[in-house]
Amino acid sequence: MDVTWLAVSAKTGQVLEELPDLQVATVGATIGTHFAVTASLPTPSAPPGWLDATKPLAAALVLLINDEPTWAGLIGQRKRGTAETVSLAVASWESYLARRYVGTKSYTGVPQCTIVADLVNTFVIADGPAMLVEVEGSTGQSRDRSYKDDTDKTVDAALSELSGIIAGPEWTITPRRLTSPERYVPVVRIANRLGTSPAAGLSPAAIFDQPGCVIDAELSEDYSSGRGATRVVATSSATGDVRPQSVPADAADPERPRVEYRWSPSSSITEISTLNAHAGAALAAMRGGASAIVLTADLQQAPRLGVDWALGDDVGYDLSGQSFPQPVQGVGRAIGWQMSLVGTPTVTPILEGGS
Repeated sequence: MDVTWLAVSAKTGQVLEELPDLQVATVGATIGTHFAVTASLPTPSAPPGWLDATKPLAAALVLLINDEPTWAGLIGQRKRGTAETVSLAVASWESYLARRYVGTKSYTGVPQCTIVADLVNTFVIADGPAMLVEVEGSTGQSRDRSYKDDTDKTVDAALSELSGIIAGPEWTITPRRLTSPERYVPVVRIANRLGTSPAAGLSPAAIFDQPGCVIDAELSEDYSSGRGATRVVATSSATGDVRPQSVPADAADPERPRVEYRWSPSSSITEISTLNAHAGAALAAMRGGASAIVLTADLQQAPRLGVDWALGDDVGYDLSGQSFPQPVQGVGRAIGWQMSLVGTPTVTPILEGGS
């Protein structure tokens, strides 16, 4: 397996330097949020232009696996001193959307993916990086949204609020290689549902198995505070003595006593129908508690990330052995992944629910 790190311009994506001795333990991705890492660069063996190639917010790092762009992040902080090592704080490109703010703009009856794309095109692209915005598939359900500049809402917060409602849109940012000239740019991918599911009666293209590529597996079932609930109420900021809040979203559970959960998905929501949609989405996710299966697989033996499976895809698992005397089989959606680059390289799909 060939692992290559590049430093590229944050504005243009053009390659500044190759960093063969850059050390990064883990990278990863999750739908709709960023992944932060720490990188270490030994200066004695660094290329001559390493200072410009690691300048905070002027440079980004791109990970190539077998020459394919797999992960990229913006350098936010650099620490250097008497030691012959430079420490870099790096966060995937999703973090940049928290550095830009939405202005005053309203949408009435506009498809949800179109709203996401327009927010990014209007409030991020200007004076920003050479970023592409792509909507995959249909543009989705029509929504009404209104934003005001004086609320100081970031683009990241606006997208997170929209994604948090029932059947809301999904988004992520991935690196892409372009040519003439060669450059690596962030692509904002927007969809009603990222990734794919197999057709009825068919198995997923990617199967993680034990014995096989899986070297460690753990099944967790969690109904602790904030993880499970049978009644959910979504609230917003009060106007005077009145606080907008949803109608309670309830789920009958003959085995559990009532568990309540209240939270504010956004401080600027005034429509009760929007709060109801947030409460319903949260209840759907929490009514059964949090169930997760964590699989760690040998990267070189596992289904290939970006080829056999990708963020948002359904993947299968088939586990047996001492840890699972009774075989555990099922399908889960990969809403995220992590990759360890230390020692034996591994990949861990982060699965949403198993069946």
